[in-house]
Amino acid sequence: MTGWSFLVFEADEPNATLVDGAPSACLRSKGAARFLEKRLDYLYSEVGFGISESDDACTNDPAVLAAVILGLNSLYEELSSARPEWRVQLGYEFRPGEELGPPIYAQASRDEIRQFLRESISICETARENAAYLVWGGGA
Repeated sequence: MTGWSFLVFEADEPNATLVDGAPSACLRSKGAARFLEKRLDYLYSEVGFGISESDDACTNDPAVLAAVILGLNSLYEELSSARPEWRVQLGYEFRPGEELGPPIYAQASRDEIRQFLRESISICETARENAAYLVWGGGA
């Protein structure tokens, strides 16, 4: 599967790839992914679990899984009162010889993010119950 910003699944080993038919959560929107990346960044400093479009994270540590589940649930609830869509800054356009070009934006959708969070929470909970690995893949 390609073209995603985040792919979340449960695995029996840390460097596993997604098995066909296995439950997974996939997020394709760059705006939604950047929003989640910024909002969940604290997980890296708190428990060492980095959610990034440019890297993968994997754990079967019950304490880390609990922190991830708590963070996802908290954000899911918080988004229930968010407006339906908003702009998220992805970065800046590169223009040689200039300091910074204009900002680059993408749309983020509350419903898309909440659906992804709901699916990801379920996968995290299952991984914790099964003492399996949670794999949070960034970008492909």
